[in-house]
Amino acid sequence: AVRGHELIGGAVPGWVSAGTWTAESLGQVLRDQVVAVVDDDRSIRVALERLFRSHDLRVQCFESAREYLDREPPDGPRCLVLDVQMPELDGLELQEALKKSGI
Repeated sequence: AVRGHELIGGAVPGWVSAGTWTAESLGQVLRDQVVAVVDDDRSIRVALERLFRSHDLRVQCFESAREYLDREPPDGPRCLVLDVQMPELDGLELQEALKKSGI
């Protein structure tokens, strides 16, 4: 685990609560989905992108919560890896904004 980061699952049958994933279980659930990494630290984004791609997962990286919110809405469930300590809008605030918007 990376300190200051949280793995948050969506409302997908069979998903478990944050923090209980293994690479294998994440890969099985997300094989055809996208893992979105939202972190203001470039080195963290690059490391997580490489990790997820090494397990044949599709990854999109975003430098900020605002950049994530400004993209096209996802066409299905996805896994978000959020930095909980970002300037302007942190990961927990992003999660709340998504919840309010119905995503």
